[in-house]
Amino acid sequence: MDAIIIKSERLNCKNVVGVDMQEPHACENDSMIDMVLNQGNRKRCPGGLTCTFRNNVIPSLVIYSPGGGITGSMLKTWFKKMDQLDA
Repeated sequence: MDAIIIKSERLNCKNVVGVDMQEPHACENDSMIDMVLNQGNRKRCPGGLTCTFRNNVIPSLVIYSPGGGITGSMLKTWFKKMDQLDA
């Protein structure tokens, strides 16, 4: 599993779905429609990293920490997620 720790007080959607600055931004002046139009492969927000393990596609886990370090609760979250994905 790819784990990304961001030094921050909170996450925003760009931290999770990524931003490809080379792809155009579709805008319909409605945030929900904009989100749908801009998410996906070869779009402005392509999605997080994935890897394949034992024939399972494993998404990256993006989490934040005010100090930027790893904690026991983060490890617990990662292991729980790996169990849920049967990896």
